[in-house]
Amino acid sequence: MDTELRTDTELKPKYRLAFLSYLFALLLLLQPAAFAQPSEGKESRSQFHRLDFKIEGASCAACLIRLEKKFKSIAGMQKVMVSIHKPYDAVLISDSSKFKMGMVEKALKSENARLANLKESDLKELPIIIAPK
Repeated sequence: MDTELRTDTELKPKYRLAFLSYLFALLLLLQPAAFAQPSEGKESRSQFHRLDFKIEGASCAACLIRLEKKFKSIAGMQKVMVSIHKPYDAVLISDSSKFKMGMVEKALKSENARLANLKESDLKELPIIIAPK
C-alpha cells in the first residue's frame, strides 16, 4: 500500500483564478464607487445629509436609546448613532431628498431634550461606519 503524502501544490494553479475572481467581486461589493464609471453631463449632487450634534436635557440611557429608535423611524433616515455616554453625541445620516429637520426636533421634544452644537454636512456616499466629529 502506498503511504506517500500528497501535497496540494498541483491544485493551487487550478484555484488561483477562482480565488482572484472572488477577491475582485468582494472588492466591488465593498467599494462600488471606486470602480464606477463617471457619469457625463450630470452634476455631482450630494445624496446624503449628515447631522452632528449634542443632546441636552436627556441623560439617562433609556431616554437616549428611545431617541435613537425615534430617529431611526424618521422617513429617509439611513444611519443613526446616539452615544449613551457624556457628552451625548448624536450622528444622523439621511437621504437628502427626504430629510426634514422638523422630524428630528419633534423626536427631541418628545423626550424633553434639545440639540446643541449642530453641524450639518452633505455626503456623496453613505459611510460604512459613523462616529461623532
